[in-house]
Amino acid sequence: MKLEQLEREYRIKLESINNDIRLKEQELDRYRSVGIGGELGGGFLILLSWVGFIIGSLAALIGIMMATEESKSDVLAVGMIMCLVGVFCIILGAIFRGKGLSIRRTAMEKQKEAAKHCEAIESELAKLREELKHLEDYYQAEMSHQRQLYERHMLNQQELIEQEVSAIQHHSASTADTKECPKCAELVKARAKICRFCGHEFNE
Repeated sequence: MKLEQLEREYRIKLESINNDIRLKEQELDRYRSVGIGGELGGGFLILLSWVGFIIGSLAALIGIMMATEESKSDVLAVGMIMCLVGVFCIILGAIFRGKGLSIRRTAMEKQKEAAKHCEAIESELAKLREELKHLEDYYQAEMSHQRQLYERHMLNQQELIEQEVSAIQHHSASTADTKECPKCAELVKARAKICRFCGHEFNE
């Protein structure tokens, strides 16, 4: 397998796994935020219910005190109104409390369900990260091996070229010490006086 093809395949698989990890992390963030708004809203309603209980209790207490005093009828009327306001605030507080507890209970149930999904997603993320690590180790080792093969091949090619150059140089050196016989066209030594093939005498 060529090194370029191996690197291309590695980048494609790496991008695919990283994309899966990003999607799982986004899904995990969504599940972790489930129920937070409901819990806050329910807590706020419970807080309002306590405010209603306190205001209603104070108003009812003041109204009872005003109603029990021997005074004018208008003070008695104000006392009765205060009692009614107090009772209304207490009832409103009870409604808020019931609604707040219901919202918080629903939010907690959603959070429990979301926690199960979070555990499953975290398990999938762990597998993806492990797969990513194995992928990186495998391809790094494979690409290192391919580079070594390529370098070894290049060294072999260089040695072959050097051998060919040496052979050409040796051949050139050997042909420089010879001459061609003009009669039989055979090669004889440059210092030969007579051709050993045809007996032709060379002129100095």
